[in-house]
Amino acid sequence: MAVHSAERTCLICRRRKLKAELCRFVRSADGQLIYDPAARASGRGFYLCCSAACIGSFVKKTQHKSLTRFHLRGFTPESIHLLCNSHLLEQ
Repeated sequence: MAVHSAERTCLICRRRKLKAELCRFVRSADGQLIYDPAARASGRGFYLCCSAACIGSFVKKTQHKSLTRFHLRGFTPESIHLLCNSHLLEQ
C-alpha cells in the first residue's frame, strides 16, 4: 500500500512540492502576515518555496498591486528566507 504524501503549490512559481518542503504563511483577520510553521493556524494560508527567487518575487509583488492584501510589517526577504530555511532544518 502506497503512503500518501501531501503536496502543495508555491504561490509564486506554481511548482508542486511536498508540504514539508514549503513554508506556510497565513493572512490574519487584520491582514498581517503570520508565519505558520506547524501549518495549523486558521485563516487564509499559502505556501512559498524556500528559494531566494520565490521569496524575492513575493516581497516585490506585495509592494505592488498583485498581492497588496498582505502587509509585510516586520518581514524582509532575508527574514522570510531565514524562516523557511529553519523550517526545512527542523524537518
